[in-house]
Amino acid sequence: MTRYRYSALTRSGQARKGLVEAASPEDAARILEGRGELAVRIADARGLLRFLDSARPGRLELADFMDDLAALHKAGVPLRRALDVLSGEAVTPRVARLARLMADRLDAGAELSAAARVDDANDIQLAAELAKAGELSGELELTLRAGAKVLRSQAEFVKRLRSAMAYPSFLLVLSLFAVIALSLVAGPALEPLLAETTNGKADGLRMVLGFGAFVREQAVVVVLALIAVSAGLVWVFQRPAVKFALAVLRARIPLVKGVVRDLNIGAFAQTLGALLAGGTPAAKAVDLARATVANAYWRKKLEVCGEALRDGASMAGALMAVKDAPHEISHLAMVGEETGTLGPMVVRASEIMLGRALRRLDRLAAAAGPALIVAMGGFLAWVMTSFLGGLASIGDGVI
Repeated sequence: MTRYRYSALTRSGQARKGLVEAASPEDAARILEGRGELAVRIADARGLLRFLDSARPGRLELADFMDDLAALHKAGVPLRRALDVLSGEAVTPRVARLARLMADRLDAGAELSAAARVDDANDIQLAAELAKAGELSGELELTLRAGAKVLRSQAEFVKRLRSAMAYPSFLLVLSLFAVIALSLVAGPALEPLLAETTNGKADGLRMVLGFGAFVREQAVVVVLALIAVSAGLVWVFQRPAVKFALAVLRARIPLVKGVVRDLNIGAFAQTLGALLAGGTPAAKAVDLARATVANAYWRKKLEVCGEALRDGASMAGALMAVKDAPHEISHLAMVGEETGTLGPMVVRASEIMLGRALRRLDRLAAAAGPALIVAMGGFLAWVMTSFLGGLASIGDGVI
């Protein structure tokens, strides 16, 4: 199926634009005619979709969109009408485009979860899985709100990480530019003088200038190599086996494994609690919530929970069967089973885990930031010392 961008007129004379999926432009026109719209223009949308891929809604924008859609759904507004409202009242053009594309897919007969899969971005896939969970459980509002909460937690995580790494990253870029500038600009003038001195103190300067000479002489090769390496890395990181290996690595690195665990199990618990509160059967709720977990390693480890439930275990017992999972989720699930508040207790466990993940991140950032600053400062000091020491040795040789 190909996506086409269209302009059409409704029976009332209103102009309408959007995207439609069809096998050919003629089929697209027939689909529009079936909706009561007269096609004025139909064009291949592949160029537009490339633009959409580069301008997909941000995480917070998507969270707001899910909250707004949940509110309209709770108010009894049909999904198709709700998407029309959101496309017209959206705060950003990216959200408006998302709403229009989903509306067109609904018109073509797709379910909401399929309509939401506009690309393979993790956030979009999470929203689609939550929509699917809501459709199957009949609790669309709860799952959409749970997803919005998870996305906001992830956005806060990324915001704090970027804030902590901003200054060290600036120092790293500054250090690299210093090396490049010294080697490319000062190198040609100093190379003849450096060739005449045998002072060992100039070895550091020789290294820096040698790097610059290589870049100058092999500039095309260096650029092509960088492009090839970048393309190769992108291709490799898209392989399922590599993605899973990276997920395992993130889940096992000593300093960050607790943060990764709490973020993923917290997101799982947030969705699970919403589904249980809405009356979804426990085994189905676990399967649906597990599908929304971003880390493939933890998603696989949670399989045992559904298996335990099908073998007759209680929810608390099934959660205890998940190796290395935080104890809060099973303990609060046990309290919820005893008091008849299983869903809210699981949601409470998710709030504890997500809050703890952010606090741990703050502590890691507080320690990592100064360490990286010292490391980058030391590197820059080594570059300048090598350069100035080399200049001094050249001067000694001349004298």
